[in-house]
Amino acid sequence: MKSAAANRYARALFALALERGELERIDRDLLHVVQSIRQEPVCSRFIASPTITDSEKESFMNKVFSDHLSLLSVNFLKLLVAKRRFCELEAIQEEYHFFYEKNIGVQEVVAVSAVPLSDSNKSRLLTVLRQKLRSEIRLIPEVDPHILGGLILRFDGIEINGSYKNRIRKIAQKLQASYEGT
Repeated sequence: MKSAAANRYARALFALALERGELERIDRDLLHVVQSIRQEPVCSRFIASPTITDSEKESFMNKVFSDHLSLLSVNFLKLLVAKRRFCELEAIQEEYHFFYEKNIGVQEVVAVSAVPLSDSNKSRLLTVLRQKLRSEIRLIPEVDPHILGGLILRFDGIEINGSYKNRIRKIAQKLQASYEGT
């Protein structure tokens, strides 16, 4: 679960990047920093260390990132350090990326199926989703054998449950209700 703070920071950065026309650049910058820290976790430990002063951390950020990132990105990272929120960078990056994709018209859809979707089924599903949602789709297929069959679609806080498990549950509820009503 992403924190409310991560959402607020991402939203504020997004608004600033939109105002300055740097949406795509900031999206790339944040991803670059997150990937760099994953590859070198010692950087994250250094920045999180309470024994290292903020000025030393700022100097470190300038040396490591200033040549590769926009000024807005570097200043944002320094703000996270100063506010002791650098540990939430990954969640902030995910939130920012969500806002960015929404802004450019990309809709993320999670498709849960009992077995992996074939290429032809993915293609047909993408075609239908593009028509219905009127946007570009980034499909995230997931496999959950517990749903027995069918498909569950999740997007924009909505869930469309067409799984066999859900259908069986509804039939059982109807049978139970009719049995109790007699």
